Amino acid sequence: FIVVLSSVKDIKEVVYFAENLLAQIRLPIEIEGGAVSVTTSMGVSLCPMDGDEGDDLLRCADLAMYHAKAEGRNNFQFYTREMNEKALAQLDIEKRLKVAIQKNCFELHYQPQIDMATGLVKGVEALIRWNDEGTYISPEKFIPIAEESGLMEQIGKWVIIQAISDAEKLNKVLPNSLTVAINLSASQFRDSDKLIQLIVDQLKYTGLNPDKIELELTESMLIGDLDLVVDTLNAIRALGITLAIDDFGTGYSSMSYLKNLPIDTLKIDRSFISDIGVDASDAAITVAIITLANELNMSVLAEGVETQDQMEFLEEHGCSAYQGYFYSKPLPLLAFCEYYEKQRESTSQGY
Repeated sequence: FIVVLSSVKDIKEVVYFAENLLAQIRLPIEIEGGAVSVTTSMGVSLCPMDGDEGDDLLRCADLAMYHAKAEGRNNFQFYTREMNEKALAQLDIEKRLKVAIQKNCFELHYQPQIDMATGLVKGVEALIRWNDEGTYISPEKFIPIAEESGLMEQIGKWVIIQAISDAEKLNKVLPNSLTVAINLSASQFRDSDKLIQLIVDQLKYTGLNPDKIELELTESMLIGDLDLVVDTLNAIRALGITLAIDDFGTGYSSMSYLKNLPIDTLKIDRSFISDIGVDASDAAITVAIITLANELNMSVLAEGVETQDQMEFLEEHGCSAYQGYFYSKPLPLLAFCEYYEKQRESTSQGY
């Protein structure tokens, strides 16, 4: 049998299709009162990497299929070693993610956000970490796979519950109130009714004031039906929660689109900040975003600030706040509280 997939944008689509097809074929079939299970071996070739003619692609897929048989059958293999290794690595992460969700192997670390005017911590961003048997796996590596495989709903729910719980603890034990920023996934934002109900339930359960929560969205999540997007954002803000656009400048960035959105904060992506002292274009873009935010009565926060020069450049051009390794790396909750107290004592003593 030959299956042709068209308009494939990412190899992950092929991986998930092949894995699902294998699973469906393995389902037992009842024949004359007995259950029969069938397994299959599949070979995958990709156009144009493995050829752009049907005969070439079929030959490569056929060779890959025999490789699958040699690997013990009941699996799929790509024609090229590189693609095969990449596919298997992604599949391995997906399987380990499912175990991680069951065993609750995730943690939230908190990175301070500093008010430019006062130099004090005004809030923190909650950043998920996957502790895989003592090794932390980067969110950039597993979040896209979680989205593709349908696991992000469970992970995103855990993040919101844990972050709101931690926010209640922070605002109870620290002398100054802090806002906790929570990143939303695309799947969470699409299912806005479930998202809002989850947040309402957690705020009620913890007793946390809604203005201590900020939700961060990416520009790509806001593309689509403008009226629906605005209605969703307004419903969230009606709870008393503030909204931020994360990694601003790397996505859609339509000025006409932005002016219609009820957004409180723009976050400048770290890719612009890293070279503002040496790259005139990055400096110009950074200043433009700051100016735009100020004109639209939004606050603006710079991500990835690592040096004194970067911080001073941002302060000079009217940036509201910043976060980054210049002040602190993301820290577990207790470590952040200890660090916060030390910094507050140092500031109050003048050094």
